[in-house]
Amino acid sequence: MKVPKYPWCSSVQNLYDLACFYDKGTVSDSQSYRKKRVEELHAIMKRGNDELAGDMSSLGHLLNDLFSAGSTQVFINKTNKDKYDESLKREKLKEFFALLKAAPDEFKKDPLFADSCIRNIQKSFPDYDEALALYNREAGLGRDPYEPIEALIHVTCATCKTPASFRTREEAEKGRCSVCGASFYTECPQCHNKVPANADRCTCGFRLSEMQFFEEYLRDAETAFNELDLTEAKRKLADAENAYPGNKKIAPLKARIEREAEKYQESLDKLQVLMSAGKYCEAQKMIGSLLGSAPKLKLNDKQKIIESKINEAKRKMPAASLSATDRGNACLEVLQIVADYQPAIDALAVLKLGTPTDLCYSFTQKERLSCTLTWHSAGDKGVAYSVVRKESGIPGNHTDGILLASDLHELELRDSDVQPGIRYGYAVFAVRKGVYSEAAVCDTVFFGEINKESLNAKAENGECHFSWNLPQNCIGVRILRSVGTIPAEKPDARCTIIAQQAMSGYDDTNVTNGTLYGYRLQCKHSYGEDVCYSKGVTISLTPELPPIAVENVVASVEERKVTVRWTIPDVVNCSVRIQSVSPEIDPKLIGQVFSVSELSAILGDGRNYTTVSGNARQAQFMIPDHTACTLAVLSLAGSSMILCALVPVSNIEKCEIDKRETRIENDRLRVQIANRPSYLERIFYRIAEKTGKNAPWATIDDAKQNRMQSVTLEQYDKDGMIVLNHLPKTDLYLSVIGQYKMKDGSLVYAEPSKQRICNRPKTKITYSLSWEREWGLFWKGRAKAQNCSLRVRSDTGEFPELIVAYRADSHIPMKLRDPQIVILEKIQLSEEKDHYENGVYSHVFSDDIWKRIPAGTAIRLFLNEEDMLEYE
Repeated sequence: MKVPKYPWCSSVQNLYDLACFYDKGTVSDSQSYRKKRVEELHAIMKRGNDELAGDMSSLGHLLNDLFSAGSTQVFINKTNKDKYDESLKREKLKEFFALLKAAPDEFKKDPLFADSCIRNIQKSFPDYDEALALYNREAGLGRDPYEPIEALIHVTCATCKTPASFRTREEAEKGRCSVCGASFYTECPQCHNKVPANADRCTCGFRLSEMQFFEEYLRDAETAFNELDLTEAKRKLADAENAYPGNKKIAPLKARIEREAEKYQESLDKLQVLMSAGKYCEAQKMIGSLLGSAPKLKLNDKQKIIESKINEAKRKMPAASLSATDRGNACLEVLQIVADYQPAIDALAVLKLGTPTDLCYSFTQKERLSCTLTWHSAGDKGVAYSVVRKESGIPGNHTDGILLASDLHELELRDSDVQPGIRYGYAVFAVRKGVYSEAAVCDTVFFGEINKESLNAKAENGECHFSWNLPQNCIGVRILRSVGTIPAEKPDARCTIIAQQAMSGYDDTNVTNGTLYGYRLQCKHSYGEDVCYSKGVTISLTPELPPIAVENVVASVEERKVTVRWTIPDVVNCSVRIQSVSPEIDPKLIGQVFSVSELSAILGDGRNYTTVSGNARQAQFMIPDHTACTLAVLSLAGSSMILCALVPVSNIEKCEIDKRETRIENDRLRVQIANRPSYLERIFYRIAEKTGKNAPWATIDDAKQNRMQSVTLEQYDKDGMIVLNHLPKTDLYLSVIGQYKMKDGSLVYAEPSKQRICNRPKTKITYSLSWEREWGLFWKGRAKAQNCSLRVRSDTGEFPELIVAYRADSHIPMKLRDPQIVILEKIQLSEEKDHYENGVYSHVFSDDIWKRIPAGTAIRLFLNEEDMLEYE
């Protein structure tokens, strides 16, 4: 008959039973395991988990899962253990709770029934409040719970778990259990207050549940001390002191342990340091010395650990038949177990290391030149790398040159202390325990290149110009040139060496306009007794005639059609491109020559409207409705162009001033608009005085920069006008500019509408006409229709346009708008064509104008209606 491997399995009801039977306990011992500390239970569960890990049977798997749950979930702290205990107690009351739920509702709030049930629950959950809460929940009284009629102090005996109730706290503290006679309250050894004996913790934080283990801890400490296991004695004594601080039994034992520990503490501390460092061989020797002087000193646990480690190291020592790399790696694993295992140390001292493989180098030049080395491991573990550099040669060993790294654990090194044109030899060694491998070596040199940012290359009319900053250690620049292609790195029959050692620049004048030339600029370096050239910087250039600027550029707009006209100095082969510009362009750029790419960056992403021959002298194209933009007129020749002019164009209907209705009344200017253009959103306006020679009209830029006042169209329509107050008594210059919001959300501006308004007192003008007369001997002659002059004087010295007119019916002329009025001449007085003296202008009429009017016709001087606002 086969004997079961785990015969106690059928008796296991919970984890406490499992711990008891696995620990060779009996059924009668099961209850005592519920009182064991969490640490003890965890240790039992961990031991069972480790032992059954290799049992592949179904029962073994099941038990292993239980031990694992106990060691990783339940017995890891007091909180989890308490939760598990509560679940067991609830399971025990499962049938009782089922009967309670089935009881009639009228019974559940009856005090006799309820109190009886609560006392029954208290057998498993001694705390009265907890038992009451469980009763209400399991009875389904959560919304209308049962509450005792009389408030009592409910306590439970810590020894036999018998519940009791008292009317006052004082009675409860004095009371004893009716079953076992134990007190319901005990004194907390830390704060000395009375605490229920079954409480886990006092309000001061002291754990009362640990007090039950005090005597056990104290016995264990005494036993360990007698066996001279001083470490365990100290640990157990600390547990006892924590369980019952201030107990009189602690101090004597503590003094004995400390006196004995003073004899061995220094040696024990040193032993622990050696073991922590993995130096078990030295620790083994020290234990032998300690036991020789103190045979009773208990160091069994440490001896077992040391022997286990040394035996493991012996087992893992490699066989002599393995390769050097495998033997070395195995010895390293041995030293990780026992750091001072001498056979492994001796083996590593003579084992040859593999040479690092695949050593490569690369140069990078950003702010400074650097050389990066990379390599691969030969397979040896536990190695560091030593890197040595030598100028003009290869290092022969790890001391031959400059040591760049001595304990490098990466497979890469960057050397930033290098210069172009200098030969550097590098050697990389693997190092382990003072043993160096053969070197992986490389010979390097970097020939510096011209920095492209410092290179200035430009093609002009029949010339190509180069300038640069010479790199460090460079002795000159060789320039190769080919037609239509880039020269090869090494000169051949298809290229020409045009410079052997240029220093800071070169001008190639032996080129033909319109031909593409490829150039390679190679830095020249000394290399020993020879010279070497860099790969070189390449560039392509095409010399060509510069573009000719077109002149006298004007633009006109008729609805959507734009016509741009210009003149050109001579018949030349150039093209004229017209495009809009998106950003504001500095007018100072007009007349400057740019490459196509340079000017494209300046002009932005404006629309290219047309490109025509310069000799056409005009271009016509269509622009979208409601467009206002600036056109750049460009003259192109080859790869360069010149900005000839910036021309504003617009087909947006201007926001016009109503000049008849815009007037000054009562020292207030009423501004009215004559039209409502499409998309008009805002009206900008400004009134200004003239302070110099030029009239102070506003510009579109003034509107864009908000240097003008403005109103929205909605505001204007609401008020019906714009009113300006406090006007100076002088000529005023009114500018109005419309802002339009287009369908795409963009804002455009129309050209300004302008009006000059007089706000000064009217200037008085006096005039007279004089005629040549016929004279007799004794009588005054009559006027003749010849040599007629007009003499005019004004208060201010300023004169408007004067109109000389008569009526066709010879009546006296009264109004300029009279349909019978005939205008003889419009006169704009000026010093260039009229005589001026002492503030009086004299204008002489041509005799021919009088021939077409009858004699005796009345003549009168008139002013324009607008001028009549300023003059009388």
